[in-house]
Amino acid sequence: MFPQDMGDAGPATLEFPTASQTPVANLAWLEAFGPLPRVWQNLFLEEDRPRVASLLSDPGSSAEVRIADGKSPSRVALQSSRIPGGTAFFAIPLPSVQGDQLGESLARERALGEMRMRFLSLVSHEFRTPLTVILSSSELLEHYGLNWPEAKRQAHFLRIQGAVATMTSLLDNVAFLGRAESGRLENSPASFSARELLESVLEEIAPLRGVGQKIAWEVSPPDAQVELDRRIVQAVVSNLVANALRFSPAVGTVTISVTSEAGALSVSVDDEGDGVPQSESDRIWEPFERGSNSVGIPGSGLGLAIVRRCMELVGGEAVHLPNPSGRGTRAVATFPRGGAS
Repeated sequence: MFPQDMGDAGPATLEFPTASQTPVANLAWLEAFGPLPRVWQNLFLEEDRPRVASLLSDPGSSAEVRIADGKSPSRVALQSSRIPGGTAFFAIPLPSVQGDQLGESLARERALGEMRMRFLSLVSHEFRTPLTVILSSSELLEHYGLNWPEAKRQAHFLRIQGAVATMTSLLDNVAFLGRAESGRLENSPASFSARELLESVLEEIAPLRGVGQKIAWEVSPPDAQVELDRRIVQAVVSNLVANALRFSPAVGTVTISVTSEAGALSVSVDDEGDGVPQSESDRIWEPFERGSNSVGIPGSGLGLAIVRRCMELVGGEAVHLPNPSGRGTRAVATFPRGGAS
């Protein structure tokens, strides 16, 4: 708990009666931070409001937050506590910092901490399903495999291989994004065959393709040679194709078009899913973010973030567009000639 010796007026307090979510500020609060806005949440900076909401739902916790407007320093230490008849916030103003450097550093540390927590949550959730598949199929093969026909045994082997591919893809994406975010991902262009790269990607993601899903692809011209960083191009194409398969129906076709012209490379991937809500077209490119229509669809929310980071590194662009067929989404990644140094 914060100390109670805050002068004659006592600590700056914001009380939330149990029967109402409209808070009541005491005199010390009003003197320190001014009157409450009509929407009390607007008292705090927008990016700090989730922490404030968490404090309200979890009395006994504390956090550093920032007041959007007020007479005293904007940074405060906020403690939530249960009181008779409700919950209260006790605030202690924190010293202001010189310049924005410390604030930016704290913001980066906070973002990193949040990303770590989301990663731990992701691993515990996304690994559970493939591990369950591996365990169940291996146990069934162990007990009944000798009596099953070859086709049934093969189906379970494919399930295990698909689960392993899912876990491998997640770990690869986490490692790749970590290098990109820390500035350790280098862009080293070299000449390679566009067709050979696409065939390599298709072989890599084969275990992720559903039984009823088909992939149609073309490379134009067929003998196209490009000078780009192969690892970066492969990461972009692999994630766009895997994403398209994930959001396409169980029976459907993913169409890939790779075109090279004057040394530049364009990769277009069409799926037959529900498409990306327009209001979420920017957010889904951020780490761990997924569309509202992805409920029930496995995924980590890392693939498109990797695509964007890669395109930023090479000076290219990746966008989501409505599929010209009228159903699904078209993802297009455009690499400039030679990439950006």
